[in-house]
Amino acid sequence: MGKLVSSLQLEVPDAHIRYSHSQLLVLRRQMLRYARSVPPGSMRNDRRQIARSLHSLFSNKTWLDEHTVGGSQ
Repeated sequence: MGKLVSSLQLEVPDAHIRYSHSQLLVLRRQMLRYARSVPPGSMRNDRRQIARSLHSLFSNKTWLDEHTVGGSQ
């Protein structure tokens, strides 16, 4: 679990969480499907931006090596 920052009283997530490549692909697909089901607007744009960001991370070998179980394989 993360650390508790005393001055802010916020839970800071563990910075070393690793995901599988398939988990990230599923998340991206879910964001796109959800975005398509929402009428145009800020909520739809937010979900599309998340999906776009995940897509760009897939091409970043350094990020994949640091944040996924299998690395950039």
